[in-house]
Amino acid sequence: MRRLVTGAALAVALGTAAAGCGSSGDKPHTTPQAVWAAKVCSSIGLNEAVRLPAVTEDPKAYKANIAAFLTQLARRMDTMEAGLKKAGVPPVSDGQATYDAALTKLAGAKTVLNQVRTKLDDTKVTDTKSLRAALAGLSQQVLASVSYTGPRDDLRANPALTTAFDTIPACRVKKS
Repeated sequence: MRRLVTGAALAVALGTAAAGCGSSGDKPHTTPQAVWAAKVCSSIGLNEAVRLPAVTEDPKAYKANIAAFLTQLARRMDTMEAGLKKAGVPPVSDGQATYDAALTKLAGAKTVLNQVRTKLDDTKVTDTKSLRAALAGLSQQVLASVSYTGPRDDLRANPALTTAFDTIPACRVKKS
């Protein structure tokens, strides 16, 4: 049971963290695309650590820990959405379509996350068996959405933005 939840949680956490950007303390860049990319990377807060749910033998406490983790992920997604909206449409050909696609995918991931969180909240957990049953049902929904890697990767679908993200040190994926 722990492996199932931890595996799914880790996959979600790593997926969103892998989409991260670094600090905004890098040298200024001159192209409009690079300036925009730097603004996105400094405002979407993707390199903040995600604390995985603490494992405990108490099923009710473990359910609460998972719910807290899902709430933390939802807040991160809200931060990403606010950061993207603050940066606005990228100054590239097909920028509006790229931007809209990134926001749509983010909204879809948030919807799945909120559905999972609601189902978990509505699930009555009295013992390990009931927790295991609840998590097994939710894991299929979570695993289906694990492929989402965050708005940075969605924005990189536009070649001009890929180049901009690649030239900004603050936008490079940090390896931990």
